[in-house]
Amino acid sequence: MPSLNLDFGDGVVQPSTPEGTPSSAPVDITGATTKPGEVDITDQDGKTTPTEPTTPATPSEPTTPTEPTTPTQPTDTNSSTGGLEAGTVVEFEGVEYTVAENGDIVDKDGNVFKAAADVQAWLDENDQADDNSLNGVSIKDLIDTVGIEVKDEEGNDIDFTDDKEGFKSYINSVIELKSNEAREATLNKFYQDNPVVKQFVDYMTVNGGDPRGFGQIPDRSGIEVDKENANQQEQIIRLASKEFGLNISDAYIKYLKDSGGLYDEAVNQLVALQEKDKAVREKITRDAATARQAEEDAVRAYWENVNNVITKRNIAGYKIPESFTKEVNGQKVTLTPDDFYDYLYRAKEVDANGNKITGYQRDLDKLTDEELLNKELLDAWLMFTGGTYKDLVNMAIKEHEVHKLVVKSRENRSSRTIKVIKPAGKANINDVVFD
Repeated sequence: MPSLNLDFGDGVVQPSTPEGTPSSAPVDITGATTKPGEVDITDQDGKTTPTEPTTPATPSEPTTPTEPTTPTQPTDTNSSTGGLEAGTVVEFEGVEYTVAENGDIVDKDGNVFKAAADVQAWLDENDQADDNSLNGVSIKDLIDTVGIEVKDEEGNDIDFTDDKEGFKSYINSVIELKSNEAREATLNKFYQDNPVVKQFVDYMTVNGGDPRGFGQIPDRSGIEVDKENANQQEQIIRLASKEFGLNISDAYIKYLKDSGGLYDEAVNQLVALQEKDKAVREKITRDAATARQAEEDAVRAYWENVNNVITKRNIAGYKIPESFTKEVNGQKVTLTPDDFYDYLYRAKEVDANGNKITGYQRDLDKLTDEELLNKELLDAWLMFTGGTYKDLVNMAIKEHEVHKLVVKSRENRSSRTIKVIKPAGKANINDVVFD
């Protein structure tokens, strides 16, 4: 198995696609864009492409069978193109070209970008990257080397595709898993060292973030009955009578004092009060865990729905493209719907306050007050009119068409201008000039 050397950095990254959510982002883990049909343009082995053997000649009216023609030896095909096959897609500076049948590299319109005779020299002058090569490493090799199996919510192993998308998805899942484990371990250790903080967090979760009443929850776990303090014993019994709805009279207290049973009764009632306090806190903890799980399920369901909508490439009636080219930091890059999902979901950047944010949050932060106002007003207008973003697109198209008609109309009028010169005396038809 090929040797792997994986560096996960500090391990602090954001979650990958939610469990159960398909992820097929066609962006490889090296930052290059994988294109269907691409082949290795950097690691050619020098082998030639054999031609089809010549079909044995068929003799006419033979008396003796003739020997079939010996197949020709393999010959180089388009050797000047570096061995690139016809149909191979080559990307250069964000633009895609295709290898034609004659070895020329042409653009989408069929214009020659590099003639066949010049391709090899052009390849030698530039760095090449093969988007299809995984250097013989399979996804099983990667999992065996890392030693971590990723499972879904039902405990079943998640299958990753044996390509760069699968590599990327697996690595992101492992980083997410380990990051979550480290975060949970740190938090649990903090709660263990500060139990009151854990109680407060649980109380806030159960009560919708309202801290009022937290200090009123009794905690009598540290109280001990003083055998020599009859007043304390009596107060414990009376407190228990009030909280449990018992009917303990003064006569019963006197009876306990006279019979020597006051201490034992106080001990029994204190144990009952401590068990009640424990039950209340345990219920708060259970309710908080249930609330957190419900919130996690809701968040997971939300992002699964977002991913499903993006995967179908239909947002509010608007069909998004399978891929498009965008200029980023002066370079043209090809992006897909999966990149759009990452833009919304993955927090890969850090804001001025050190908080992890998504690309979408970053761009929102860059908006001016006027841009934010216009964005909010546009959403409010659509809600007010009952319209959709599809209506806005149609409205923009119609406005563009009207503008074209106006321009065309002006052009037509300018070509039929009539210039009339008024005569000083009697009118003459020759004074009327048509431009």
